[in-house]
Amino acid sequence: MAEFKLNSGNVLKIGLVPFAEARALYQALLEEAKDIKFSTQDEFGNVFKDLFCVGFSSKKVEACLWECFKR
Repeated sequence: MAEFKLNSGNVLKIGLVPFAEARALYQALLEEAKDIKFSTQDEFGNVFKDLFCVGFSSKKVEACLWECFKR
């Protein structure tokens, strides 16, 4: 586990999760993002907004994140 001391004085701990849990999160993100359409004429900010909204509104992504957060 890696530890990083933040400017606030708090310590952020980052560790590994089992492959199956990480893959489940990866697959959930891809499943949610596959319907986002964009072209070269789309504004860059709108594409990121759509990715952000899809990722944070998905119950499936949230469930996978909570599994990873347990560690």
